Amino acid sequence: MKFLFKLAIIALASVSVVRANEECFVCTELVNFAEDFVEKNSSIVYVEGELEKVCKFAPSEYQATCDSLVTAYGAELVQLLINKEPASTVCNQIDLCTSSSAEELTGGVECTICDFALKEVEGFLQNSETETEILTQVDKACDLFGGLKSTCVSLANSYIPQLISALENNQNPDTICAEIKACPSSSSERMIKKNF
Repeated sequence: MKFLFKLAIIALASVSVVRANEECFVCTELVNFAEDFVEKNSSIVYVEGELEKVCKFAPSEYQATCDSLVTAYGAELVQLLINKEPASTVCNQIDLCTSSSAEELTGGVECTICDFALKEVEGFLQNSETETEILTQVDKACDLFGGLKSTCVSLANSYIPQLISALENNQNPDTICAEIKACPSSSSERMIKKNF
């Protein structure tokens, strides 16, 4: 399990975040993990303990922020999720995000998943795998996203037919995710560094 957390946090670390949005970014990622933990066990103490573990595997530049957010807001964050508040609004409700910054970060996750799926599809196409085989393999690879696995599977499955078609038509892999509206169109707008 530690391995999956490390890989998920490393993937999330590829997001370039302006310092002013750091708390929003970290809160948003904590909520994504917390959702998964709440489904398994809705005890506030259990979920806070799991979030503390997540913070230990966060990139060093986010560890202090992560630890302080779990300490200051962990119980409140978990309680909001237990009360069935939409995950997309939890960080807004505790005043760590504005609506626009939360939307930007959600878009960043979508873009990361598209880039991830694209790289997976490229490799599988080189091995002449079918679309069904590719879908199965990418679903398994989504395990790398830990608490975001279900988001990864859902988004990847919706993108894969388009990604396969674009690659088979020799479209530029660097622009495909922007063309299908999973990523911002301008490279200067992209929050994701392509080092995933």
